[in-house]
Amino acid sequence: STTQLKYRHREAGVWSGVQNAGTALDSRKKWVKAKGQYGSDNILVGFINDNERIGALIWDGNTDTFGSQFEDDDSPAQTETATSDEEGFDIAWETQSGTPMIFWGTAAQQLMYREFTGGVWSGETAIYTTDADAFNDIEWVTAASDPDPTSNYIALAMQETFDNDTTDEVADCEFGMWTGSAAESLAGNVVCRSDADGRLETVAFENTGGRAMFIYVSSADTNSMSYRTWQAGSGSPSSSAGITGDVTATRVIESIQLHSDLNTT
Repeated sequence: STTQLKYRHREAGVWSGVQNAGTALDSRKKWVKAKGQYGSDNILVGFINDNERIGALIWDGNTDTFGSQFEDDDSPAQTETATSDEEGFDIAWETQSGTPMIFWGTAAQQLMYREFTGGVWSGETAIYTTDADAFNDIEWVTAASDPDPTSNYIALAMQETFDNDTTDEVADCEFGMWTGSAAESLAGNVVCRSDADGRLETVAFENTGGRAMFIYVSSADTNSMSYRTWQAGSGSPSSSAGITGDVTATRVIESIQLHSDLNTT
């Protein structure tokens, strides 16, 4: 079935056969993400289908089974993502509590979330309403968990369409932080720019110390990047700073990623 997620796993040097991951649901999946839980064999899987609806399920590494699935078939009704062409959602685990979460953006400038607690998925809740001068659509979302075992902080990078000229894409890049129980106030947005409608902002936590780093493509120069940091618990990020020099000379940055080295402090 084209609506069915599949998986294989490798154990003792041998790949399993193709198996179903959860149950077949609404429609074809456009984006799929998987993130493991720190210190556990559990894996959270999230996805968007081509009807702009999100879904999630959890792999139990002790029993080698998928469960705890919520449906992407709009039953009950859910707020849809702005588009399934971009990755307008992400997933993350609260490190200390072990709570899995899914975040997604809407066409009404809102960032929504659901979390799995007490054996059930919560209803959807809006935690941010982003800048009003954009075209309303939150098209890209990145969520990064603080790896500190005493922390439940999750950093959130959000990118809105600002000017949908396909040859000179201008976007609002937004910066947020989930504390484990609430969202801290949005920091001031910045304008990002590229010649492509790609991911122009991303975020990752340093391995220790509780500091998140946001990287984004500068508005003044599409081949340069800037950054700002946000210390967990501080309530707001640092000012933006440029990364010295043109990163790609005369080329245009179309998409960026950021990953932490977990072997360093």
